[in-house]
Amino acid sequence: MEQVKTQENGYWQRMLGVRGFKLVEIASEMLEEAIEVSGTRVWAARESMKKAGLTVDAPLVIDLVSSPQWVVFKSGKSFVFSSLVETTEHDQLFCVAAAIIVNN
Repeated sequence: MEQVKTQENGYWQRMLGVRGFKLVEIASEMLEEAIEVSGTRVWAARESMKKAGLTVDAPLVIDLVSSPQWVVFKSGKSFVFSSLVETTEHDQLFCVAAAIIVNN
């Protein structure tokens, strides 16, 4: 889980690299959400992949079945699901991501 925060220009490109930032731009356009939100989604997806045993630089794409409520990323046969959660005070937004690893 990662909090969505406003970042300075170039932050997500530095954190995710050129290929990762391209995915951020695609997600932002496809889901009609701010770069900060999509950047946090991709970051959280990469972190969940790492915790599940995949390499952080494994190819990652956004699935066309995605919606702003549930974004589905794919990496080979594995999936990462991402959603947004607001605190009860509605002043903080968090991105939750979980990886499902398929090994066969």
